[in-house]
Amino acid sequence: MIIWNWLIAKAFKYYEWNNDVIIFASGVSNSQNKDLNEFKREIDLLEKSLNENKDKLFIYISSCSIDDETLKDSLYVKHKINAENIIKSSWNKYLIFRTSNPVWFTKNQNTILNFLYNKIINKESFTIWKNAKRNLIDIEDLFNISKEIIDNAIYINDTINITNKLYFPILDIVKNFENITWKKAIYEIKDLWWTPKIDTKKIEPIINKIWINFNYNYLEKIIKKYYQ
Repeated sequence: MIIWNWLIAKAFKYYEWNNDVIIFASGVSNSQNKDLNEFKREIDLLEKSLNENKDKLFIYISSCSIDDETLKDSLYVKHKINAENIIKSSWNKYLIFRTSNPVWFTKNQNTILNFLYNKIINKESFTIWKNAKRNLIDIEDLFNISKEIIDNAIYINDTINITNKLYFPILDIVKNFENITWKKAIYEIKDLWWTPKIDTKKIEPIINKIWINFNYNYLEKIIKKYYQ
C-alpha cells in the first residue's frame, strides 16, 4: 500500500497492492517550506496511517536534509525529525529511508535540477555557492535499492540513507545543462558552500549486488535521460 505523493508513488508502484507493506511518501517535500499547516497535515496523516495499519511493515520516506548543517534549524528538518521519532516510538516494525535528491520526470519547481534547468533555458540569472555539491540519485536506482532492503528484510527498525555515493559540483550540473540546451547559463559565484556528509555504508553491499554504477558519468547520464 502506498500513502503517496505523485513522484514516489510512481516509483514504488510495485507495492501498491501489497497489504503487508505501507510506503508513506506523502508530505512536505520542499526544504524551504515554512507553512505550519502543511507540516501539521503530514503529521496528522502519518498518525492516522500508523493507527490504521497495525502489524504491517511501515516505511517512511524521509530526507538526508537532516544531516545538513545549514538546515538544522529549519522548520522542515525539525518536522522530519519529529515524524521519524513518532514512528520509532510507536511502531514495532518500520524502516526509515532518508533520500537525497531523487531525479525523475517531475514538474516540481523546488528540485535543484528543475531550478537550474529552468533558469538556463529562460536565460535568467542565479547564484551558485562556491564549491557547493549535490547528491543526485536516479529514482529508479532509489527504488531498486529500497526494494532489495524490503523484500529481503536486510534491515528492520532502522534508518538507512538511500543516496548516491558521489556528490556532484553545482558547476558540473550547470555545464551539463549548457551542453544539452545549447544555452549559456547566467550566474554569479558566492564564496559560500556546504556539502553534507552522508553515510552510505549500509547500502554499499546492495549497490554492488544489483550492479548500480555510481561513477562520474552518472551525472551526464541522468541529465540526458530526464532532460534531453
